[in-house]
Parts: sequence; C-alpha cells; structure tokens
Amino acid sequence: MIYHYTSVEVLYKLLGNIPTPKIEYEKEELFMTFRATHTLFLNDTTENNFIFTAFKQLGITGTEISYLNRIWGERYLLSFSEKPDDLYMWNMYGNQCKGVAIGFNQEILEQYKQEKKLTSRIEWMDKCEYVNLNKLVQIIKRTDEFKQFKKNREVLNPLLKLFHNCLKYKHEKYSSESEYRILLNEYIDENYYVKDNKIVPYINVDLPLKVLIEIWLGPATDYGRNKFSIERILKAKVGGSAEYANVTTGFVVKKSEIPYSET
Repeated sequence: MIYHYTSVEVLYKLLGNIPTPKIEYEKEELFMTFRATHTLFLNDTTENNFIFTAFKQLGITGTEISYLNRIWGERYLLSFSEKPDDLYMWNMYGNQCKGVAIGFNQEILEQYKQEKKLTSRIEWMDKCEYVNLNKLVQIIKRTDEFKQFKKNREVLNPLLKLFHNCLKYKHEKYSSESEYRILLNEYIDENYYVKDNKIVPYINVDLPLKVLIEIWLGPATDYGRNKFSIERILKAKVGGSAEYANVTTGFVVKKSEIPYSET
C-alpha cells in the first residue's frame, strides 16, 4: 500500500472530478486525476543540491551542471508514502493533521504500468532509496550513464538521464518519510497553481479508481461527517458496480489512531 497525503479540499476535488459514468459504466475505466509537480518545486528544496554535490565530487563541472539546470526540469513528480497514519507525515503533508491519506494498492498500480494502461509519460515508479553523500557518489560511479558520459563529455544526454534516475535517491535523514515516487516526463498540457506565493507548474496524471483501497482521515479531521460524505460521493460515482467493488464493498474510511490535541 502507498498513501498520498493531502488536504480535505484536494480530496474533495479529486473525488468530484471523477467522470460521472454513462449508462454502461461497467465497461469504462474511471480515474482520479492528480497533480504531478515540476521537479524544480519539490517541497524539499535541498534535494537537487544533494545530487549536484555528488556530481561535483565526481568531476562533473559547473558548466555541465548549468546545462542540467537549464533543461533538467521538464520532469514532474507525484509522491506517496508507505506509512498510512504517521504523525510526521500528517504534520508535513496532511494539512497539519487536518488532512487525509489516500491509500492505493501498489501492486495493482504497477501492474497497470506493466500492461501500459497508464500514461506513457511515466518514466519510472519506485521507492526512494535513502543514502548519505558518499553512498550516492559510489552508486553514480557504477551506472552505465556515468561511464558513457566519461567516455564522451560532448554528449550530455547520459548525464541528463543519470540525473533523472537519481531523483529516486534522497538523503538518509529523510528516511522516515518512506517515500514512493512516480516520475513523469514532457511538459505538454502544463498547468499552474499558486502555493506559498509561488506559481507552481504541474501536469495531470490519471490513476485508476480500481487501485483505491482506503482513505485515512487525520487526527484533527472531523471523522464522522467526512466519512459520511466521502462514501456518498463514491457511491454516486460508481453505484453498485461490481467492477468497482474496491470502492463499494471493500473500501474503508479509517480514523487516525494517533492521540491528538490542538491545545
């Protein structure tokens, strides 16, 4: 299972944007549409510096890194965590404990990817690996992309691919997040929203409703009334369809088990 932490407001938009089925909806695939954020606007602004520091230790020059800075950003990330009810995650990404954690079946999602039922923009889906700087340097040295780049520094495409692959590595101090990432390419149909006085680019990515398993409500969220509304919205979207038993009979809205007081 993997979980996307967000606010109640975002969850409401996600559910509301699920297309209303036609009469023969059992033959249609329904999706939830998420925002994959431009990699220049990650919550942790030190991530790219961590990778670039490793590059510098391997002799990659400032000019070559400047090249990456100009073109590397045409990638977008959608983040999850393997932790369903975690106080740190609620505070950092779950609207300060007032949000939700949307739970998906990771195995079925990856099966969709293998069967090419997800957008071809997805480059990889993987768990983050948490390493220190020395470990990251050693990992990079062993890659085919770095070896290709060392043979011919005039061709920078292997360096760009190496950087994109390195986005699955984070500093070991962030290991408590247990992050899982989806990396997408291209900026066709790029959109924008405003967050913390920044205009943030993103692209939409559709995840099949059939992989939705549960939703956790944060420790400071109104559990009873939100549970009532979430279940009603989903029922209105899929009715009694056997195709979507995961959100009719098997779906669960869970209450955080973390003791919490705002005082």
